[in-house]
Amino acid sequence: MQMNAALEEALDASTTAERLHQLAMSKDKKVCAAVAQNPNTAPDTLLKLFTNYPVQVLSNNILDFLLLENPNFLYELYTVYPLAFNLHDLPLFYIEWAINHTSDVVRESVAKSPRTSIHFLEKLADDEAECVKFAVLYNKNTPIECLEQFITEDKLNIRNKSIEYRLHLAKYHRESPIITRILADDISSEVRAAIARNFVTEPSVLEKLAKDKVLNVRVRVAGNHMTPNYILELLAKDKSSDVRYEVANNPNTESKLLEQFAKEDKVKIRAAVAKNLNTSKTTLEFLAKNSDDVSIRRLLAENPKISSHVLEHLAKDACDEVRIIVAENSNTTTNILKQLAEDKTGRVRLTVARNKKTPIKCLEKLMHDQHEEIQLAVINNPHTPISIIKLLAKSTNKSISLAAKSKITTYDKKP
Repeated sequence: MQMNAALEEALDASTTAERLHQLAMSKDKKVCAAVAQNPNTAPDTLLKLFTNYPVQVLSNNILDFLLLENPNFLYELYTVYPLAFNLHDLPLFYIEWAINHTSDVVRESVAKSPRTSIHFLEKLADDEAECVKFAVLYNKNTPIECLEQFITEDKLNIRNKSIEYRLHLAKYHRESPIITRILADDISSEVRAAIARNFVTEPSVLEKLAKDKVLNVRVRVAGNHMTPNYILELLAKDKSSDVRYEVANNPNTESKLLEQFAKEDKVKIRAAVAKNLNTSKTTLEFLAKNSDDVSIRRLLAENPKISSHVLEHLAKDACDEVRIIVAENSNTTTNILKQLAEDKTGRVRLTVARNKKTPIKCLEKLMHDQHEEIQLAVINNPHTPISIIKLLAKSTNKSISLAAKSKITTYDKKP
């Protein structure tokens, strides 16, 4: 039988229940959906179809009659597919039935659904069952006012329960000053730390947490990008190097504090100063001249604010990695690149060959480099003149010759 004939049967209100049961096993979704809405479809067949066609089953005109015969039919449908509440376009009467059901589990299913409207969530927030209220607490659509009531009125006795619930509020409901103020006094340092790292936590709360006895809480305040400078100044004097490191790493920290940190004994703090974009050129120069640790010099070479004067100093560094990074820095002058083009280390010369700012004279020299990879880098440098590439096309090295010829072809195709 052709599919269109089967669909006509499924839509026909005179088709027998037995025939509709057979059609319900069709692989054609349109046929099955039509069977789910046909008033002659037997209850057992509707139950089987509910998992894949809940909206159609609930839209069936026979449903009112079935509920007169079996008032428990909606619950039977629910047990077949409890996740139906997660779907779009679910009939309103089914949701209303569920939120007024005597079973906590049924009401909890609605409270968990991301499709449940704010109106129903507000109603479920006052439910007698804790499991339902906790489901509302975790629902991302729950209005902030409901959550604030949970904690201010302590409807769930949250403060005496597992910190899991308070952590959820601290991490995912950052926009509420009421919640942050209350949880800032939480008995759990983990909760207080979560509040300390929130970007919307008020300065007055951050100031209080900056004096917390627990190290991790102060560390989180110091690392918060919204912490005001006057609080960072307070934390800059903290006895813990972990706190001072976070202050040195914070993009809000002012240059005068970073200047102080540049004289710290701890390498990780000076390293944070070296990469902080608020660090003054004077402080960066101080670090370049007074740092035995190579990790700091690498970070200095990466800093986009570093002066050409300091880069010139770092271009003579004993560490190859530092010189490579200098060759990559956008502030590196052509004079420094000329110097690095003659570096003893191949990886440094390779980086120069790739740099778009490298002078043509340097590229002319690097085209004769002993390393094939450097010659290829010269070919692929977008600023290499076609004249140099044509010379490399005559190379006895096949890889070099082929790469150069390919590049020439690309040039020829340009309009």
